[in-house]
Amino acid sequence: MLSLSIVRGPLEDALNAAILQDYTDLTGATVSPQNFQRWTQESPAGPALHAILQTEDGQLAGHCCLFPIPMALGAERITIAKAEYFFVRSEFRKQAVRGPEKSIKPAAVLLLEDLYRSGSQYGWSWYLVSAPAEVAPLHRMAGCRKLSISLTECLLTFRPWMAAVNTPNVGASQRAALGMAGAVQRLFWAVPRKSNGGVRQVLVDAECSNGAKPDRVSLPSQPEFLSWRYGTSEFLRLRPEGSQGLGLIAKRGSNREYLRVCQSSSDLEKQNTKELLNSVAEIALREKSLGVRWALYDDAVSESPLVPTLRKMGFLCARRERTIYVRPVASELQPPGWQLQDSLFCFDS
Repeated sequence: MLSLSIVRGPLEDALNAAILQDYTDLTGATVSPQNFQRWTQESPAGPALHAILQTEDGQLAGHCCLFPIPMALGAERITIAKAEYFFVRSEFRKQAVRGPEKSIKPAAVLLLEDLYRSGSQYGWSWYLVSAPAEVAPLHRMAGCRKLSISLTECLLTFRPWMAAVNTPNVGASQRAALGMAGAVQRLFWAVPRKSNGGVRQVLVDAECSNGAKPDRVSLPSQPEFLSWRYGTSEFLRLRPEGSQGLGLIAKRGSNREYLRVCQSSSDLEKQNTKELLNSVAEIALREKSLGVRWALYDDAVSESPLVPTLRKMGFLCARRERTIYVRPVASELQPPGWQLQDSLFCFDS
């Protein structure tokens, strides 16, 4: 029989190592110990809350955690939590759990239910779950609901055939189209752009004004959040000369990965956007990245106003949907308006 415990971190090093080892073995994910520690222990909103399944002799059988993320609702600060590192080892999935041992629910669902219920004492408003299709039903059984988000995926490709080969989840015809479009984009950007020198690179945690919309839940711009979320050499931040806003934060690419925009100001003006994108493209070219990638989420009910600008600058822009799962901590909470950006979903491994 399995025992289920709920523990607020930080956990002991040996248990952290066991969780990370089992998670990567079972899911095939590549997660560095440094990033595992950063997300589960170092958030400005405190360490993660862990649900841990163990056998009677103390062997690790399953795990999931909620790590808190500070967010902004206008000038107000709230906290949501993201579910991560979820697994139950196959040999224990049908075993009973001590306490609700007569329950017909699988151990994985009991683990998630207990974790989600226990998180209510910490004042977190919402849980956010990015779950693969094979795991999503377990989160839904534990009270999460599906949410489809419309966005425009914008790609500028500098290594077209590498992009065609390495882009996942596309068919042969789509790969060919991506390669051909990338070849045109590479030619388009082969001509040096005239720059007004109106963009500068700043520290990722440099002070900036709060550009959050008062009626939307959005990523904060406080230095402590930016340092935690982007405080490694993998990230760069650009903003227009003279601006006190956030500007644009991107994760550097490689010859197999796009330079990816993670977070940006909500009020970028068109001329600033063009200068910023010129600078981002120059960096991607200089560092031999696959290209530039920017996912722009719809603004309430309409397409992001930045999309036309990116199209004019040679980006290939395609509509798609991202599926996530959310769960309010209190049943009376209404879904807030979200000002979504990739930083909420694409955490570094």
